[in-house]
Amino acid sequence: ESKKLLPAIAAVGLYAGCYTVCQQWFDLGRLDSLFIMLLLIAMYATRYMHPIVAAIAWTLCFQTKQAILPAAFVILCYNWKDIKRTITGVVTLAVAAAGSIAWFNHITEGWYSFYVFEVPKANADLSARTAAVSWPVDLLRPLALGCVLIIAAAILTRPSIRSAATRFYLAACSLLPLFWWIRTHSGSTANAPMPIYALTAILFGVSLDRLLRWLPSLEPALARNGLLILLLATLAQEGAGIYGPGDFKAQLVMGTLPSLRTVVADIHAMPGNVYVAEHPYYAWLAGKPVEADAVAMHDALRAASPELRSQLQAELRNAIASH
Repeated sequence: ESKKLLPAIAAVGLYAGCYTVCQQWFDLGRLDSLFIMLLLIAMYATRYMHPIVAAIAWTLCFQTKQAILPAAFVILCYNWKDIKRTITGVVTLAVAAAGSIAWFNHITEGWYSFYVFEVPKANADLSARTAAVSWPVDLLRPLALGCVLIIAAAILTRPSIRSAATRFYLAACSLLPLFWWIRTHSGSTANAPMPIYALTAILFGVSLDRLLRWLPSLEPALARNGLLILLLATLAQEGAGIYGPGDFKAQLVMGTLPSLRTVVADIHAMPGNVYVAEHPYYAWLAGKPVEADAVAMHDALRAASPELRSQLQAELRNAIASH
């Protein structure tokens, strides 16, 4: 967006500095960092590429975390005055999302919709405490200076609403209430605000660039002092994210790997299918079909919806009774 190195490095540094805030979710073997990568690709494609390419990128993003869909439609409509491009992007996303849902339901015999839509809907219990403290704790505590710089750029440089860039980043801000809403649900953890941190980092870089361009227009001495204060503030914000990588080095317990190999060998030696409730990929390593994970089963059985819980309980009892 800025075509300058300093704002880009500052944005990357701000996001990287959130590693400890996210409690190491950046490099866990989960879908979160993949989702952030696809989210950034989709945003870039929406801003600079053909709307069909952008819609395909948003579809991949949607199939990583389904909650992104409302924001995807909002961001695709940022340049709503270009009716043809907007309709092309929105229709392509709707068709691609619906088609991929139908395909995944077909190959999983309906389990896709059960896990992706039914279980979250039944577990939609809100935490009032999390709703109240998430903004000051999750956003302002690690990124207060960055937020101040973003607000300062918006006030001092007065971005024009007629600008496509301004409309794009206003549309992108739909990520803020969406992932705050997700964060307020019980069971959410430090991975939920990762998209908010990514967006804040981008806005931080764009705002820094706008302020660096605006300052030379002031009286020379004032501009020089303002530039120094701005760079010191940026350095302070980046410094807040400093951590020692050695503090997060994984400790491999002696004997872990041989014992895991033994478990996999034992599963492989058993005739027929084997239900591995915890870490079902051990079954996959042993050449067996993968069954439902205990965590996913727990999410379904703890659901506030009695219909969902009772139906699954009945199916489990029948399966156990019939061996």
